[in-house]
Amino acid sequence: MMAIALVSGIVSYFLWALSQRPASGGRGHLIWTTLLVGLIALRYSRHLSREGDGDPAEILLRDRVLAILFMLLGSLLIGLVYGRDLSVWLG
Repeated sequence: MMAIALVSGIVSYFLWALSQRPASGGRGHLIWTTLLVGLIALRYSRHLSREGDGDPAEILLRDRVLAILFMLLGSLLIGLVYGRDLSVWLG
């Protein structure tokens, strides 16, 4: 049951990222985040299947790869969403 929820969540995010095209006001670059979201979901799922239930914050702090993937995703999202604006703000 957890695998079905995981796959449906990943597919929903992929479809949402695809729908963020310039015609709808978006920049169309969020599709580049789908790989990281998929990797994060699969890595977290692997932890849950090995250790059972656990505190998500504890898992994130213990697993360095998962923490690095989250930092990469955050940096990528900030760069894609605010990229042009950041260059103006930073001079």
